[in-house]
Amino acid sequence: MHTSSWLRRYFIIGRTVAGSPGRYPVMRPRRDTDSPRACIATKRGLSGCCKGRPPVYRLDSEYLTPHKFRGSRIRNSGLAIGRSSRENRYMNAQSQRRQAIVDETELTNDHLTPEFGLRLITPNCRLWTADPIGSTENGGSPFPEPYWAFYWPGGQALTRFILDNETLVRSKVVLDVGSGCGATSLACLKAGAQKVIANDIDTDALLSLDLNFEANRGLMNSDGALITVEERLEKTSENLIGICSKEWDVVLLGDMFYDEQFTKLVCDWLDVLHGAGKVIVIGDPGRLYLQSIHGSATRRRSLVQLAEYKMTWQNRSDNICHGFSSGYVWKWTGQS
Repeated sequence: MHTSSWLRRYFIIGRTVAGSPGRYPVMRPRRDTDSPRACIATKRGLSGCCKGRPPVYRLDSEYLTPHKFRGSRIRNSGLAIGRSSRENRYMNAQSQRRQAIVDETELTNDHLTPEFGLRLITPNCRLWTADPIGSTENGGSPFPEPYWAFYWPGGQALTRFILDNETLVRSKVVLDVGSGCGATSLACLKAGAQKVIANDIDTDALLSLDLNFEANRGLMNSDGALITVEERLEKTSENLIGICSKEWDVVLLGDMFYDEQFTKLVCDWLDVLHGAGKVIVIGDPGRLYLQSIHGSATRRRSLVQLAEYKMTWQNRSDNICHGFSSGYVWKWTGQS
């Protein structure tokens, strides 16, 4: 079966050059002038737990983004309609983006967590073979980088592990870094987490997350209560890499180690979080950069494997795993 252009771009860039294939850009200036949104990334260094500021990314769009009038944080209570024409324009733009996601994705259960129906780009969707950088007029994507529309193998393994080990997050405040389609956040709510903070710098990912929660709203959690999204879910597009909050108990990362430079940055941050007593769990299919960190004699990182999950036949045949047959779950135990 033909491999998606998005999959080829994600894995080829992520494994061969220091480019940015996914949700969190590499620390270098970048502008994609062919997409409807231009992204400029600037770097500021880490300075320890709760000190200084993390690398900051600004996303400027023809669509009004939340940070332009109310900060980068998007809370699930929503923005009040009617307060200003600017906010109304923003809400209309968001509604159009939500509809575009519905039009360009398919609700599917063909993954390691069939309990959830998720809106994803599948081989049945137009975008599966669309030009990643082409214009919408020429059959390209209406989204700059829709990596949130794929359920990557590390994210699948991490979400499956949470569903199989609910005590990890039950009654805890959980940060889901690079939340993407929202499957891991949904699993945490189902497992009885006190609060879940879904974090992705792509605002389209947060809209996709909303749609996936709506599709699974009737799902019961472990104690028999309906998921109350408004009370237990917080969403933010702020770049939290480098921040250490006392509120967080558990930090989850799925498929975040796709670039060498970014992997080093994240690992420094994870050491800070571990030193502050956070439980850190990682989902990854065995990418080169995470494995090199694990086996580095100079940095002496310590990763403890918690589980291994075989990818479904459907995922492997669709090349969503791009040669990876398993997803692994690791616990970060810091520098030894």
